Amino acid sequence: MEAGYRVRVARQGGPDWRESEACHLLISVGQPYHEGEKLAAIVDWVNGRFRKCHVTVADTLYRHNLGALDGIGPELAHETAAQHGRAWARRNRPILVRLAMPVTLRRWDDWLTHPGYPAARAAVDRFLTVEPRFAALVDEHVGQILARVRARGTQVTSSAGFREFLVEELACMELFTGVLQAAEVYPGSLGLAMEGCRTLPGAPAGLVSRRVAQLDFRRRPQAQQNS
Repeated sequence: MEAGYRVRVARQGGPDWRESEACHLLISVGQPYHEGEKLAAIVDWVNGRFRKCHVTVADTLYRHNLGALDGIGPELAHETAAQHGRAWARRNRPILVRLAMPVTLRRWDDWLTHPGYPAARAAVDRFLTVEPRFAALVDEHVGQILARVRARGTQVTSSAGFREFLVEELACMELFTGVLQAAEVYPGSLGLAMEGCRTLPGAPAGLVSRRVAQLDFRRRPQAQQNS
């Protein structure tokens, strides 16, 4: 597949991502920027810049959303999200094999069962308790998500699932930095809480020192003519 898009770095955060030999692709299952031509464009961009690639399929993270939106129980939500992750990996394997470097692929549960996860989660939970500005960022971020969901006509009665989604994601981001020592490569922003905590004294070290390359896409001229 020839990518119909090219990729550029729209914004960077933390230490310079170009100083890292490894990158980390955090895959948001179900998002169009992690499928097809856009995923192929990311792979092409990575090939010219890094020597190793870590891929995390953030599948079971979405069990929290499934529970909040569909009202299904925890076990079914987990299995449904895991199925979506397996389907993503099968569907996009022909694109991932184009990565011209050693590749490590993990699923979200691999991180939740990592020996370092409890400490990372405790660090985030502790900072939420002692730093009201961080708690306010998380609440505002969750509020933005709820507003988008409700704007689509979906009724949501509780924000708890969305908040747990975000806190779990923050804890894994804290863990990623220490374990992988890789530049995060992601289309767009990971959100208010993730970026805002960098400026707060006492924030968990891994969240502060993340190397981030936020990408955006541009249609290639030939692709525009054919669309």
